[in-house]
Amino acid sequence: KGFDILRSSGQEEPVSILDNLLSPETRSYTDISADRGTRYRYLIEAISMDEEVISTEEASAELPPFVLTLQPNYPNPFNPETTIPFTLPERGKLLIEVFDAGGGLVRTIFNGIAERGHGEVTWDGRNNRGRVMESGIYFYRLKYGGKVIGRKAVLLR
Repeated sequence: KGFDILRSSGQEEPVSILDNLLSPETRSYTDISADRGTRYRYLIEAISMDEEVISTEEASAELPPFVLTLQPNYPNPFNPETTIPFTLPERGKLLIEVFDAGGGLVRTIFNGIAERGHGEVTWDGRNNRGRVMESGIYFYRLKYGGKVIGRKAVLLR
C-alpha cells in the first residue's frame, strides 16, 4: 500500500508524521517539520496490501542549529539592486546598513526584530533619502547579538 514515517524526539514511542501513506514508488522524503538542534529517531514502516507492517531499524538524525552568517550579495556587481542573504541563530534584534568607501552611512536597510533562520534583504542602490547612488564600492554590515559582520558590494551604473 505504501510507507509511513514515524518520528520521536525523546524516549517516547515514535509516531507518524504523515497525513497519508507515501506511495510505494517513493524513494525519498524530507522532514520539513524538523527543528534544528533537535535529535530525532526515525522508523520507516512498509504497509502491504493485506496490512502487514514491516519496520526498518531505528535511525537518528539531527539538523545542526542555525549559525550567524552574512552571505555575499548577489548579483555582485549589481545594477539596479542586489540581494543580501543572512542567517540568524535565534529571533532577535538585527541591523543591516550600507556604507560608502569613506565609511559614511548610505542606507539603513533593516533595523528591527528578525526571525531565526535564513533571511534576505534587498538594496536598491539608493541612500536613505531615496537618491540614486553612483557607481562604486560599498560595504554592508550586519549587527546582531553584539556581533558585527561586513562584506562589500560593487554598484555599476
